[in-house]
Amino acid sequence: MWPVSINFSNQINILFVVIVVWNLLLTFFVVVVTFKYRRLVKGNGRGNLIDIVGRLSDKADRAEKRLASLELLTNSFAAEAKKYLQHVGLLRFNPFNEVGGEQSFATAFLDKDNNGLVISNLHGRGGSRLYAKLVKNGSGVDYDLSAEEKTVAEMAKSGVKK
Repeated sequence: MWPVSINFSNQINILFVVIVVWNLLLTFFVVVVTFKYRRLVKGNGRGNLIDIVGRLSDKADRAEKRLASLELLTNSFAAEAKKYLQHVGLLRFNPFNEVGGEQSFATAFLDKDNNGLVISNLHGRGGSRLYAKLVKNGSGVDYDLSAEEKTVAEMAKSGVKK
């Protein structure tokens, strides 16, 4: 009947090897997916993946709201910090020829906008006199600043030390 004989045993062996390799690949992928799933749900309680993702999404929303409130707080602190003492200058000088040494001084205390106060002490033979003047934008408010007081205010603004 048939002139050619067919050997099915080689084809079955090849098919068997292909099926074994296919099963090994599928097993490998199942193990990898299971490992990643367990790592994803680790520490997130029991439940299905949809519940866990929902809880994680809620946590992310809460964290985002907290971050926004912290940003507002930080911005308010930054605005408030401009009003704090930020620049200080000190200058010793000799205002009178008859008194030796630099016994007198002027000190400026300014905020970020160069507002604050200048304190001066003039030392003479007859005693010392202390003066305080308000400063707005680097200039005296009610009283003009002396040359030394202007110098110390500029030193405070620029951060120069003498």
